[in-house]
Amino acid sequence: MGLPGAISEVILSHLKAMGTIDPEALLFPYQDDFSEHYPNHALNRLWEKIRKETGYKGSIHSLRHFAGTSYGMTGATLREIMHRLGHSNTRTAMIYQKNSGRELELVQRLDSMI
Repeated sequence: MGLPGAISEVILSHLKAMGTIDPEALLFPYQDDFSEHYPNHALNRLWEKIRKETGYKGSIHSLRHFAGTSYGMTGATLREIMHRLGHSNTRTAMIYQKNSGRELELVQRLDSMI
């Protein structure tokens, strides 16, 4: 699955710094062999540390909501969003579509069409 170029560069740099460019390697492995995911207790501790350092109030899962909404704002169809996020039904995909605060912009666009 493709990623924007700027993000791809950051990920490639991160993998090189970790000492691997294996496409199957985890981006943030728990162990040095790049094969083990963080267990929940370790991930939660790390996430809380990141939240405290950055002042971010959201949950780790809210990043997934941001990604789904952002992808939709590019013009992706519901089916494309479902594929990207791995959803098999529209109800779940729609849960990940948040209000983007573009009401005024959309009303102005609508006005220009009338």
